[in-house]
Amino acid sequence: MSDSVCGRLFCLVFFVVLNGILPYVATAELTLRPIGTFHTGLYDKSAAEIPTYCQKTKQVFVVNAESGRVDVLGLGDNGSLTKVGSIDAADDLGNGMSAVNSVSVFDGTLAVAVEADVITENGRVAFYDTGSLQLKGSVEAGALPDMVAFT
Repeated sequence: MSDSVCGRLFCLVFFVVLNGILPYVATAELTLRPIGTFHTGLYDKSAAEIPTYCQKTKQVFVVNAESGRVDVLGLGDNGSLTKVGSIDAADDLGNGMSAVNSVSVFDGTLAVAVEADVITENGRVAFYDTGSLQLKGSVEAGALPDMVAFT
């Protein structure tokens, strides 16, 4: 496997035909080429998970479970990623909040799911402006809020 070619992707698709299964093998070329990377400096520590991208600011927001924060990465025109800031939602919210579990972006607003220090207590979802990174407000969520999304 080279840096530029992943190889053939084989997908086995099954079609149900009355009482049997008819296998169908589809092949397609798939080429993957890295355009940018970011190294947290930590290995095996859950320091970069659950990314979300904001087109308005060309920033990637990444849950850093090790620090309990959201890392903010700027995306350069050439695909380079540079850390431009971080959000400490637990500190912004206070009142017994702890680690960040999930992030999602929509129309210049970043939603951040934050668990409580006591995991059986309700957490919060904080809302930030993706340009200024300022807290806009928050709402109470259930215990260990996760997989936050805009609909």
